[in-house]
Amino acid sequence: MNQHPEIDSTRIMADLMADPAFRGLADGIPVDDDDPTTPAPSKVGDKLRLDQVRLSHRQRNRHTVTRDGRGAANCAAIIGRLPKPGEVLHIVTDGSYTGADAIPAILTLADAPAAEVLISTLSFSRANVDLLAQMLLERQIRRLTLLANIYFRRTAGNEAIYTYAEQELDPDRAVIVSPRVHAKIILLRTTAGHHITIEGSANLRSCLSVEQLTITDDPGLYRFHRQWLRHVVKITQEQTA
Repeated sequence: MNQHPEIDSTRIMADLMADPAFRGLADGIPVDDDDPTTPAPSKVGDKLRLDQVRLSHRQRNRHTVTRDGRGAANCAAIIGRLPKPGEVLHIVTDGSYTGADAIPAILTLADAPAAEVLISTLSFSRANVDLLAQMLLERQIRRLTLLANIYFRRTAGNEAIYTYAEQELDPDRAVIVSPRVHAKIILLRTTAGHHITIEGSANLRSCLSVEQLTITDDPGLYRFHRQWLRHVVKITQEQTA
């Protein structure tokens, strides 16, 4: 006979989500509900004026490819090959590689430099900055736009990393901003004509966790994300000028 009372998982999760400290566990970024600069959830889109952007993209007849990337020798081996037009590549990794590792891996598989790279991430590391700075220096990346969540920039210990990025990334060819955006997206347009979109759970830096990635080579999807990301960059620059 079971002597344990039934567990009310709904109540437990409700109690946990009501605790600001629990909601702030991701990436060690604290949540401050009393912060007067924190807009209400429904107002974030208003602050970034997302209503000014008309977004639409539809792609039919996609072919799905799944890949188990656990234990792969390197990030290029995880990806294997670039997706074909109309193909969507879904990958699960074991946390051995960071989101940033996908950038040189994609360019190696494309055998071409990137005319443009746009990145939206919650956080990044000094090692990520060093990688991007080197790729800019070597012209593997011609233009770079980096969006990192404002919570990351404000958190003790991460402020120095953000400042390091501002100092190390070539200001003539790189833009870095910190809006209230939680999306994890990497866009790469190569000089060979690829329009790669990487969507998934991974930040640029590692959090030693299982991650998933979705990779496509689709000009329409690329433009879809590029449009709203560039809009957010523009509004953020105007509001912080």
